[in-house]
Parts: sequence; structure tokens; C-alpha cells
Amino acid sequence: MKYCSHCHQWKDESEFSRLKSAKDGLQYYCKTCNNAYHQVYKLRYLEAKRKGNRNWRKNHKEQCSKIARSYSKRAAENLYDRYIIQRLRDSLGLPTKEIRQHPDLIERERDIIKIYRVKKQLLKKCTEYGTGK
Repeated sequence: MKYCSHCHQWKDESEFSRLKSAKDGLQYYCKTCNNAYHQVYKLRYLEAKRKGNRNWRKNHKEQCSKIARSYSKRAAENLYDRYIIQRLRDSLGLPTKEIRQHPDLIERERDIIKIYRVKKQLLKKCTEYGTGK
């Protein structure tokens, strides 16, 4: 049995999360009180966190665009679903929800992109071979 210092009740030790730095290895609040505390904390500071994030992005535009470009490049290289859905949305004019309902369409587009990339590499090699490089 352990005493919860928040709700002031004695509870079974299984109702407490672990905390290595505590003497008994358990947190001071029970899981229920701990969850309630974190929900209130999250709601209280959510808007301040969003505002801080907006300010950071506003003051670091170059860094943000660099991060976005690197993600876009990785998405294109690795053929993430998000990248393929965006391509389909742009080319077909379908909403994302409708595209997601057809995973076979996403896979077909992924295969087409792979074939196109192989074709492009082969053409490059043929051009290099033909010009004697």
C-alpha cells in the first residue's frame, strides 16, 4: 500500500507508475491523479506552446523551409503514401479521403513512379555509353 499525495488516499502499489529517483521506485501521485494533472497541464499550456511554435517558425523561416524541403525530398525518394496521395490529388483532382479508400490506386501509382525512375536511369546510362563518357 502506498499513499497518494494528491488525492490523499492509500492505494495498491500497482496503481502507481515507476519513478527510479524515488526511494520506493514509485511516483508520488497515483496513475489516476497523474493522468488528470497532465490533462489539465496540457490544456493550460497548449495555446502558449502553439504561440511559441508560431513565433519560432516566424523567426526561423529559412530553417523551416529547409526542413520542409528535406522532408519533401525524402518523401519523393522513399515514395511515402503522403507523397503519392498528393500526386494523385493534383493530377486527378480527387479528395484525399476518396484516394485513401483505394489502396490499389496508391500502389499502382507507386509502381508507375518506380518504373519511370528505372527508365530514367537506363536512359541516362545509354546516353553516357553512346557519348563515350
